Amino acid sequence: MTEGDMDEFKPGIEKIIQRNPVPLIPLAPCGLWGSFFSHKGGKALTRRPKCFWSKVEIRTGEPVSPSAVSADGLRRKVLELRKDFK
Repeated sequence: MTEGDMDEFKPGIEKIIQRNPVPLIPLAPCGLWGSFFSHKGGKALTRRPKCFWSKVEIRTGEPVSPSAVSADGLRRKVLELRKDFK
């Protein structure tokens, strides 16, 4: 896995939804790596920044029914939301 990649989603979300069955809305943060304040490429003070601020977006997906929630399924939905971010 490289910096900024998404790790696996843990099954804890499935346990939470079993206790409290509500629709879940996938959120995908985009653009968090690359600003002067991120640690991409090392600590901020040890390198010259390419940019001071980076473009950050939060993308939302369609609600997922509690009966259809799975950690792997949610990860795929979030990756799909992030795929064309520039």
